[in-house]
Amino acid sequence: MNIHAASTRVFAGRAEELMAAVDPEFSDLLGWSPDRSVLTFPRGHPLLGMPLCRVVECGCVAYSTSGLCRNCEKRWKSTDGVFEVFVAAPRPVRRRNGVEDCAVVGC
Repeated sequence: MNIHAASTRVFAGRAEELMAAVDPEFSDLLGWSPDRSVLTFPRGHPLLGMPLCRVVECGCVAYSTSGLCRNCEKRWKSTDGVFEVFVAAPRPVRRRNGVEDCAVVGC
Protein backbone atom coordinates (compact mmCIF):
# COMPACT_ATOMS: atom_id res chain seq x y z
CA MET A 1 0.00 0.00 0.00
CA ASN A 2 1.34 3.41 -0.92
CA ILE A 3 1.19 6.52 1.27
CA HIS A 4 -1.50 8.17 -0.85
CA ALA A 5 -3.87 5.19 -0.56
CA ALA A 6 -3.31 5.01 3.21
CA SER A 7 -3.91 8.74 3.73
CA THR A 8 -7.07 8.61 1.57
CA ARG A 9 -8.45 5.81 3.76
CA VAL A 10 -7.62 7.69 6.97
CA PHE A 11 -9.15 10.92 5.64
CA ALA A 12 -12.34 9.15 4.53
CA GLY A 13 -12.67 7.60 7.99
CA ARG A 14 -12.14 10.96 9.70
CA ALA A 15 -14.68 12.68 7.43
CA GLU A 16 -17.32 10.08 8.27
CA GLU A 17 -16.49 10.42 11.96
CA LEU A 18 -16.79 14.21 11.83
CA MET A 19 -20.04 14.18 9.87
CA ALA A 20 -21.54 11.64 12.30
CA ALA A 21 -20.98 14.24 15.05
CA VAL A 22 -22.86 16.96 13.13
CA ASP A 23 -26.50 17.61 13.97
CA PRO A 24 -28.76 16.23 11.17
CA GLU A 25 -30.63 19.54 10.87
CA PHE A 26 -27.34 21.35 10.31
CA SER A 27 -26.14 18.84 7.70
CA ASP A 28 -29.49 19.25 5.89
CA LEU A 29 -28.96 23.03 5.86
CA LEU A 30 -25.57 22.49 4.23
CA GLY A 31 -26.94 20.08 1.68
CA TRP A 32 -24.66 17.30 2.92
CA SER A 33 -25.15 13.86 1.46
CA PRO A 34 -22.58 11.11 2.07
CA ASP A 35 -22.80 9.90 -1.53
CA ARG A 36 -21.79 13.37 -2.84
CA SER A 37 -19.21 14.15 -0.14
CA VAL A 38 -19.79 17.86 -0.78
CA LEU A 39 -20.96 20.67 1.47
CA THR A 40 -22.78 23.61 -0.03
CA PHE A 41 -23.28 26.74 2.01
CA PRO A 42 -26.60 28.58 1.56
CA ARG A 43 -25.75 31.84 -0.20
CA GLY A 44 -28.13 34.08 1.71
CA HIS A 45 -27.63 32.53 5.18
CA PRO A 46 -26.73 35.26 7.72
CA LEU A 47 -23.86 33.28 9.31
CA LEU A 48 -22.74 30.68 6.78
CA GLY A 49 -23.39 32.31 3.44
CA MET A 50 -22.03 35.22 1.56
CA PRO A 51 -24.12 38.38 1.43
CA LEU A 52 -26.01 38.83 -1.81
CA CYS A 53 -25.85 42.01 -3.87
CA ARG A 54 -28.39 44.61 -2.75
CA VAL A 55 -29.46 45.39 -6.33
CA VAL A 56 -32.89 43.97 -7.14
CA GLU A 57 -32.75 40.76 -9.21
CA CYS A 58 -28.92 40.65 -9.23
CA GLY A 59 -28.31 37.57 -7.06
CA CYS A 60 -24.50 37.76 -7.23
CA VAL A 61 -22.30 37.64 -4.14
CA ALA A 62 -21.47 41.05 -2.69
CA TYR A 63 -17.80 41.50 -1.86
CA SER A 64 -17.75 45.23 -1.16
CA THR A 65 -18.70 47.10 1.98
CA SER A 66 -21.43 48.85 -0.01
CA GLY A 67 -23.25 45.54 -0.35
CA LEU A 68 -22.85 45.43 -4.12
CA CYS A 69 -21.29 42.76 -6.34
CA ARG A 70 -18.31 43.73 -8.49
CA ASN A 71 -20.37 44.45 -11.61
CA CYS A 72 -23.00 46.51 -9.80
CA GLU A 73 -20.25 48.36 -7.94
CA LYS A 74 -18.73 49.36 -11.30
CA ARG A 75 -22.13 50.44 -12.62
CA TRP A 76 -22.80 52.43 -9.43
CA LYS A 77 -19.47 54.27 -9.65
CA SER A 78 -20.30 55.33 -13.21
CA THR A 79 -23.56 57.05 -12.12
CA ASP A 80 -24.38 60.21 -10.22
CA GLY A 81 -27.68 58.85 -8.89
CA VAL A 82 -29.04 58.19 -5.43
CA PHE A 83 -27.81 54.88 -3.97
CA GLU A 84 -31.25 53.76 -2.73
CA VAL A 85 -32.75 54.37 -6.18
CA PHE A 86 -29.85 52.51 -7.82
CA VAL A 87 -30.28 49.35 -5.70
CA ALA A 88 -34.09 49.43 -6.11
CA ALA A 89 -33.85 49.29 -9.91
CA PRO A 90 -33.47 45.74 -11.29
CA ARG A 91 -30.05 44.91 -12.70
CA PRO A 92 -30.11 45.11 -16.49
CA VAL A 93 -29.75 41.72 -18.15
CA ARG A 94 -26.68 41.48 -20.33
CA ARG A 95 -25.18 38.59 -22.20
CA ARG A 96 -21.87 37.60 -20.72
CA ASN A 97 -20.59 35.37 -23.53
CA GLY A 98 -20.75 35.27 -27.29
CA VAL A 99 -20.58 37.82 -30.04
CA GLU A 100 -23.93 37.36 -31.78
CA ASP A 101 -27.53 37.58 -30.65
CA CYS A 102 -29.03 34.31 -29.46
CA ALA A 103 -30.92 32.34 -32.14
CA VAL A 104 -33.62 31.28 -29.65
CA VAL A 105 -36.81 33.29 -30.14
CA GLY A 106 -37.54 35.50 -27.14
CA CYS A 107 -34.12 35.01 -25.54
